[in-house]
Order: sequence, then structure tokens, then C-alpha cells
Amino acid sequence: MTGAMTGMLALLPKVVGALDWQRIRLVEARRPIVLAYHRVCHPLPGHDAMSVSPDHFAAQVAELAATREVVPLSRLLTTRSDRPLAAITFDDGYRDVVTQGLPVLERHGCPATLFLATGYIGGTREFWWDELPRVFRQGTLPRAVEVRVPGSDSVWRLGPDATTAEREAVLDAVWWLIDALTPLQRADEIARLADLLGCDLGMRPEFALLADQEVAGLHGSLLDIGAHTVNHTRLTGLGATERRQEIRDSQRRCRELTGRNPSAFAYPYGLCDPAAIRDVHDAGFDVGVTISRATVRPGVDPLAVPRIPVGDWDRATFRRRIPAAPLLPSRALPTRQPVGGLAPAA
Repeated sequence: MTGAMTGMLALLPKVVGALDWQRIRLVEARRPIVLAYHRVCHPLPGHDAMSVSPDHFAAQVAELAATREVVPLSRLLTTRSDRPLAAITFDDGYRDVVTQGLPVLERHGCPATLFLATGYIGGTREFWWDELPRVFRQGTLPRAVEVRVPGSDSVWRLGPDATTAEREAVLDAVWWLIDALTPLQRADEIARLADLLGCDLGMRPEFALLADQEVAGLHGSLLDIGAHTVNHTRLTGLGATERRQEIRDSQRRCRELTGRNPSAFAYPYGLCDPAAIRDVHDAGFDVGVTISRATVRPGVDPLAVPRIPVGDWDRATFRRRIPAAPLLPSRALPTRQPVGGLAPAA
């Protein structure tokens, strides 16, 4: 055997591997995707991961509409189309989704689902993850203080001359302690810290949440309403009674606001386990969504559909990060499958 032939044979596995990888990418690109957004606003310091600027959002939706058929989340698993499918979702209930995001969706005729953490909707408090940084990042502290948080014996001292780095260090230290509290304890503790540090917790326009009448006014729009628990609590860390209450009370509040039962549920932080999935099924939801940076594969559990989180990317970056969709013949996904042997919810 000649040296040239030996070299060609040595390269053969690499060539086959490259072809297999390309085939996998093409298959993945044809699969449906669900995108996860939170806010449509110019990224704010310390909140960049949750925000997509209006210009970038417009470019992303334009790219999505040009390469895929955007359908309601409720129809993603049953729609047949010659084009790859996509669904758009927003979590939490920020007002800018309606003021900045909805006009873009209307321009392209793209439906979306807005998941509400219903305990915050119509209230006067911001989400806790917006309030806590505000407490520590405000202007000059009025006096020297000692910061204590339930769950820790540590004491952090801050004075009027505290540097930004010192404040951020204390914020980082207390963040997970605050996160571990119950929703009521957390709200009370942040209010106590705000009073201690001289911070006004009035809702800021740039962090505003939707009011009840604004949610009701979405009837007939391209924004469908889904449930996202009451307090945006990790369901995987709750007991059975509290977990079911978070799911069903959020469902009930969505029904009160919109006049109909929500068909979709988003697990806070994208976290779920078999117990949470079963409770969402028993509540009568048709679709449940997680966060797992994956496409929607055939046979997916309809109550554990993966979503791809989207960043503040321009159109070119969005095209690179989101599976491309070459125009090849497509196949629809199978219809909804039972969860763990359970019959589909009515």
C-alpha cells in the first residue's frame, strides 16, 4: 500500500466524523426551539443577563421570523409545517415586555407566551433580585451600620465611606442567605435592610411590573398568559403542600386576570423534578417549560420542554448561538405524550 493511500485511510475516520457532526447539526437545526426571555430594555448594571435591548430584540425576532415559523407555545408540539418551528416566551411579568417587546412581535406577526409570577403582579414591590442590589448600591450610606442576615452568625460592617467593592462583597455574601428565606421572610428582611441602609423601595419605572389591568388588557393580543408560581419559588425545594399551592394559586390568579385557564407553566429558574412535573400535570396544564439550552426533540415530555435562554445579542451573534434552520423537508413532532404513564390532562 502506498504512503498516499495510507494517509488517505488515516484521514477517513476524521472525514466521516466531520460528516456525522454536520449531519447532527442539520438535524438539530430542523428541530423546534423555544426561546426564553425576561426583559426587553437596555441592559442595566448588575442585571445584564436578564435584559435584551429593544434594538437587539427587534433584530432577533426578524431573524427568527425569516428562518422559522413562530407559533404559540401551546401549538409547538402539534403543528405541522415545511419550516422549522419556534416559540417565544417571557418570564416573570416585567412591564417592558408589553411596552417594548409586544410592538416588535406585532410587527412580525409573532405570538409569544408571558409567564407571570402572580404574587408580584399588581403590587408595589419590585422582584427581590432587583431590590436587594438596590439596597447595597444606592448613594452614600447615611451612617455606619452592621449588617446581619438570618441564617448566618456573620456581621458585615459598612460605613458612609464604604467602597463599591466593599458593598458588592457584602451583597454577594448575603445574596444566598436572602435567597434561602421563605418569600415572606425575604420580603421582610429586604425591607429591614432597606430601612437600615436608608434605601427607598418604591417601584422604579425601569423595573416596573405589570398591573392587573395591563394583564387583562392583553386579551386578544399576541401575548398569551402562562403561570410561573406565585412567589417565583424553586419548586424542587418545597414540600408537597406548598409546591401544589404555588402552582395552583398562580393558575387561579392567571384565570382571574384573563378570564381563562392558562395552558402553560414555566418552572422558576427552569428547575423541576418528577414531583413538580406530576403536580403541574394534575393541575391541568398542557405544557411545562424548563431551561436547558436544548432543542425540542421527538418524544419530549410536554411538561418538561427545554428552552434556550437568549442574551443581549445582535443579529449575527443570535444567528450563531441559536440553531440555524436550513430549508430542508421537515417532520412534525409527535402529539403530546403522557407524563410518567399518566393520561393527558383534559
